[in-house]
Amino acid sequence: MANLTCDDVLLAVSKAVSPDSIYIINEVQKMHAKAVAAGAVGHAPTSALVLRRLKTLAGHGLLVQSKFTNGYYGYRWDMTDAGRKFLEPAA
Repeated sequence: MANLTCDDVLLAVSKAVSPDSIYIINEVQKMHAKAVAAGAVGHAPTSALVLRRLKTLAGHGLLVQSKFTNGYYGYRWDMTDAGRKFLEPAA
């Protein structure tokens, strides 16, 4: 997972246990570990990078960011209808 794309992060949001920052970051780390096990190299994406990608997705209308953080869990990132449609496989 050399470059963390917005698509990767949106997929992580859909797979996370809860749409809170900490769980999304955990999902990205799992994706990175799986890629490394398959032969990829590089460091896991930082929390700051994941947060930047989440904010970019919110700016594009694919996610909605909560107004305040929930302590350790961070912001809540709810997927919009456009975000869910973006993840649908092409027919």
